[in-house]
Formats: sequence, C-alpha cells, structure tokens
Amino acid sequence: MGENISQTAQFLSTGAADIGIIALSLALSPTMKQYRKAYYLLPENSHNPLLQGAIITAFGKGNPDAASFFAFLKSESAVVIFETYGFNQAAK
Repeated sequence: MGENISQTAQFLSTGAADIGIIALSLALSPTMKQYRKAYYLLPENSHNPLLQGAIITAFGKGNPDAASFFAFLKSESAVVIFETYGFNQAAK
C-alpha cells in the first residue's frame, strides 16, 4: 500500500504492485502510458466527486504572474489540458 497516490503510481510503474487505485490524471500521464498498463475507470456513482479548486492567496494577490496563471486556468487551452488528463470541468 502506497503512502500517497504518487508512491502508489510509482509502485505500479515499477511492477512493485500488481494493482492499485490512482488518479486518472496519473494513469493518463506520459510516464504511465510508456508502461502500457491497462486501467479501469471506477464508476462515478461508486464514490463522491473529488473536487479540485484554485485560489490566489493573500501572498499572491497583486502578483501579475499569479493573475495570469489564474486566468490561464480558466482558458480554453487549459480546458483541453484538463480533459487530456481526465479532469472533468463540470463544476466551473
């Protein structure tokens, strides 16, 4: 059993584990694809949604780079990247 999702992905990629549950974004990553491992997508109704979010912290407030990156996260280009790695944009 991995201590975290990254360690579990490492166990899977090296063959140290025969099976594991990892984020779809890791299963779709170039690193995992090179091992040509099969994956099974857990049915959405078998678990609560895993919501992701983004904020600009008080430290980043007023930082033009932070504002640019935040704007990028909401762009169509970012949506394509998110979809490529299995992130669902349902809760915008």
